[in-house]
Amino acid sequence: LLVLANVGGIEQILVDGKAIVALDGFDEIRGKIQRERIASAIGQLSETAPNICLIVTSRPAEYDATPLPPPTTHDVDEFVTANTLPLEGDQVRQFLRVCFKDDGALWQAIRHDPNLLELATTPLMLTLLGLLGQKGPLPAGELALYDAVVATAMDSWESAKGSAGRAAAREALEDLALAMQQRDTPAESLPQSQALRVLGGDQSL
Repeated sequence: LLVLANVGGIEQILVDGKAIVALDGFDEIRGKIQRERIASAIGQLSETAPNICLIVTSRPAEYDATPLPPPTTHDVDEFVTANTLPLEGDQVRQFLRVCFKDDGALWQAIRHDPNLLELATTPLMLTLLGLLGQKGPLPAGELALYDAVVATAMDSWESAKGSAGRAAAREALEDLALAMQQRDTPAESLPQSQALRVLGGDQSL
């Protein structure tokens, strides 16, 4: 319907509240200033079309730094934040069955390996495990597994977005990983400014 409608028709659909608008990857917008601009535009959309269902996804750190603005009028609801929970056993099984047509073999391999089961709690990592599983048996041992996951992720990114070259990208990821592990809080996100310092200011990767 939206593809066939003209601009005026789309605007009317939004104003009438007959649409669900999902904006994925808010955290992937480069730079705080640019995210603030997009956040402002999303706020304007919510006030222009207050009856639509508007969903915005983001990693917590980036959203905390640049949250969506509060409404400027009383008849518009504030944005409600919610955190996604880790995937659990049956959800992992269903994900693999629906997305990768798993007959149960991959799920059995994951559920009996604590390292695999921990990775499978997030959709991104589970997707990478699913892609790995399509190529053959999952690697044994933590190092081989993580190496294969990184290689699979890089293959996916290169095909979707392009890159500065596989070797350069792999080296950059290793430098970033080392920098994160050397901090007191390795699990926290690395701010963009620090990441660029690690990479020597190279923003092409």
